Amino acid sequence: MSDCPYYTTCNMFKEYANDKTKEAPLFIFSNLYCKGPSQAKCIRKKVADSLGQESVPVNLLPNGQAMIGTKGDGWPEDVKKLLPKA
Repeated sequence: MSDCPYYTTCNMFKEYANDKTKEAPLFIFSNLYCKGPSQAKCIRKKVADSLGQESVPVNLLPNGQAMIGTKGDGWPEDVKKLLPKA
């Protein structure tokens, strides 16, 4: 399987790359979603494909949740509409 087309320019990895508290989640998510079997389920990719990569909130995780220690309540409505239903 090839890497996600957005992997090298993903703002989430750029934002949290030097944050040791986010190291484990980034590793897990990149192996599952960016380079792995769950790529088709990635919410970040879905938002980027639908609204453009610049519309993907930096703290949106591939599973549709907010990054640990952050909240998603400020995300635009068009992004929220693409999130999985709880």
